[in-house]
Amino acid sequence: MTELRAADRRFTPAEAAAFLTQVMDVNLSAADIGSLDSGSPVFFRLFQVGEVTAIQLDPDGKGVTAHVFVRSPNEKYVTQNTRFWQASGIDVTIDGNGVRLSTQSLVSVVVGGIAFQTPANEPPGQAAPNVTAFTLFDDERMARKPPDGQLKKYMPS
Repeated sequence: MTELRAADRRFTPAEAAAFLTQVMDVNLSAADIGSLDSGSPVFFRLFQVGEVTAIQLDPDGKGVTAHVFVRSPNEKYVTQNTRFWQASGIDVTIDGNGVRLSTQSLVSVVVGGIAFQTPANEPPGQAAPNVTAFTLFDDERMARKPPDGQLKKYMPS
């Protein structure tokens, strides 16, 4: 058996710099934590591309901020118009087409998770800089909904 000493568990400045340039930090604001915890996965198109590193109560006590990282090369999918949502549990939709169940993965059902994507009807916008703040929506439907007050252009024929 090999003994691990404290010095073996520390990163050199070069190792830390190499790691920090391979990930993108994102701060997500939400009303509550849901079922998220440190280590919860972050998904893009059902692929795990990162994880939650920390969650803290906002100073005013009116919300929470989840700190997540997205591994390189997947940071290119985080743009100014990207939307993030809690991907925990199962989303059930009942409409004229029947019943539809959706989830990001079995892991997200059990331990919680976050998903992100840019809505298909919006341009992606420019790449988001490191340590950008976004809203964390309760679910995918709310994330894809146009912002309140956004007008649609109507051109009569």
